[in-house]
This record gives sequence, structure tokens and C-alpha cells, in this order.
Amino acid sequence: SCLGPDHLAAFVAFPFLRSLTLTSMVWDAQRGPPVSLPRRSLESLTLSHFTSFGEGAATLQDVLAVVSPFSDIALLRLLRTTVRVEPSPDLPLDLQVFTVPRLRAVTLGPVSRASTATLYTALTRLQLCTAVQSLKIEVGDMAEVVDIARFMNDEARDVTSLDLDVSSCRSVWIDLDPELAQDGEPDSPLCTRSFTC
Repeated sequence: SCLGPDHLAAFVAFPFLRSLTLTSMVWDAQRGPPVSLPRRSLESLTLSHFTSFGEGAATLQDVLAVVSPFSDIALLRLLRTTVRVEPSPDLPLDLQVFTVPRLRAVTLGPVSRASTATLYTALTRLQLCTAVQSLKIEVGDMAEVVDIARFMNDEARDVTSLDLDVSSCRSVWIDLDPELAQDGEPDSPLCTRSFTC
């Protein structure tokens, strides 16, 4: 189905809605007139096989267009959703910073290999994951691990559980920057967390 902001307004209008899952959906930001959406509370938001109109992947802007009306989310899932971010020196790509104070768990699907560093830089500037405690990421290339480690040090410092799904990777060798690993010192933020591959 192809949905846009005017359709999202209908979901926001349900007063007792606590969990929303949108599967195999194409997001068309231009579909329908501009809609001003009130902020709503939501326990979980799941975007599965989510794409943008005319694209083979979901743009970060369109993902955030769905997330932003729900400023009070506990769990955000992007399942089998490839997030595309165009590299730009003008990050955060004209995106407005908004806080999701209750967001504690994020599941992130595959990320376009060319845009991993850009995505994590954008998430850092958006301050979207400052309170996240559980992070699950489907890794398409082991080179992304360096970007993920840097992101956790810079932005997601409260993460205590990291689950990396490397099932689609051809190589499982990891070469971390020693500065990111901080030589394995006990007081290192990366050494006091739980990592699962």
C-alpha cells in the first residue's frame, strides 16, 4: 500500500492505540495535503519492509516522518527495512531535532553500505537514541561495526545490550580502531556492556 501523512493522521486519532505496525508499505511524503499531527504516546512502532515512493529503500527523512508524531515511544522496530541516507556536508539534512525521552529499544534493519556513517552521524545530531538501552542492528557489512561503535560512544552511551545480526555478512572479521575499544580497560564504556553476534 502507498500511504502518506494524511493516512498517518487517522492512526494518530485513535485515542487508545498503543502498538502500530506498518508492513510492506510505500511512504509517499507528497500524498495528500500537508497535515499537522498532534503528538501521541505509543508503546511500540514497527515499520516492516518499509520503502519510500519511487525508491528501493526507505529514506531517513521518511522514516522520521512516521516516527515524529509519536514523541513518546518505548520500542521502535525497523524490520527488513534498508535505510538510505544521502551523504551530505549539511547534516542533519534539514531534519528538525525532536526528543523521544521514553525510547528504550531500537531494532534497525539493513543500512545501505554507502550511508552507514552518514546515518549514525544523523542519529547523533538528532539526539534520537540518547536514552536507548537495547540496540539490535542487522549488519550488511562488517565494516559497519566501526561506525556502530563510534555511534555508541558518541550518542548511545546508555546502551547495555547490543545485538548484531551478522548472518548476511560474507566476512566475520572485525578490525576495531584501538581508540574505540580503549584497549579493553575495565572502565571503558564498551567493556561494561553486553554484546551478542
